[in-house]
Amino acid sequence: MILEKSHPLATCPHGFRISAYLQELMVYLYSDHVFEQASETLEKLLGIKVSAKQIERVSERIGQIMEDEQVLRSSKAEVKPYTDTISTHYHYIEMNGSMILTREEKWKEVKLGRVFKVPIKEDLEASQIDIGKSEYVAHLGSSEEFLPRLQAIILKVQHPIFIADGAPWIWKWVTEKYPNAVQILDYFHAMEYAHDFAKVAFKEKVDYDNWIGGVENYLLTDRVEALTHHMDWLAERIIPESLPMLKRLKEYYLKNLQRMYYGTLRKNGVFIGSGAIESAHRNVIQKRVKLSGQRWSKKGAQAMLQLRVTKKSANWNKIINIIRTGKAAA
Repeated sequence: MILEKSHPLATCPHGFRISAYLQELMVYLYSDHVFEQASETLEKLLGIKVSAKQIERVSERIGQIMEDEQVLRSSKAEVKPYTDTISTHYHYIEMNGSMILTREEKWKEVKLGRVFKVPIKEDLEASQIDIGKSEYVAHLGSSEEFLPRLQAIILKVQHPIFIADGAPWIWKWVTEKYPNAVQILDYFHAMEYAHDFAKVAFKEKVDYDNWIGGVENYLLTDRVEALTHHMDWLAERIIPESLPMLKRLKEYYLKNLQRMYYGTLRKNGVFIGSGAIESAHRNVIQKRVKLSGQRWSKKGAQAMLQLRVTKKSANWNKIINIIRTGKAAA
């Protein structure tokens, strides 16, 4: 591909003797494929031979510029003013972690946040929901570094809805920064705790199934406190080996009691599970960063994470702007 010197895409930014247009193609392919495959694709489709290493260098450079800008932006992040008083949408914020293999520290957690909204409709089944556009943020590191990044993309509405597991750092931050938010303990995490206990306490499948069915009924009818009273009764009738797990289950439910009004939430068309963030981990993170045999430097992983969340947030124009000007689009 040959461009006239006057063409805006014929410039060679960032010290690479590569046009801005070709840099964009390199980064785009690298964000979805390992660099060897990206190199092969460029040569196959355009007849341009670019080494895998060069693609890696260019892509990590652009990802690092985005990372530097996000660090600066998140250092100034504040809770935003209210955007509306009467909303036609529920505004959700979900966050979770998954592990990737690094060279420096072996397995390390990537924290991912997803912000999206859906129309308010009562009794709406999750299968009928099309979430549409989401905003993502990802960080390979501590919650103290991750949370300001997440805060930077959250619109402040009257009652944002946070769905997460029982991690104390999440709920401490939500309560402090968003005191009017709706807090929901992910229903499937709540049930997972119950299943873990039941596997130890009930040896017969019929007993296991009956008890789990009862737990589901309690949770989906806003009777969590009554369920904890049932656990007191159950403690005198189960094998001693399962008592520590029953105690752990009861404490977990009591700690999250105000986040478990699943029946009321469902009646109002509110999600009670964190399926959106679970699928995001697969689609945004794992499809590229956890390919077979991959082991990342922490710096390289974070650069890639920036490319992935930008692409999946439908903000590719930011990458184009960085390639052309060195700065992300506003």
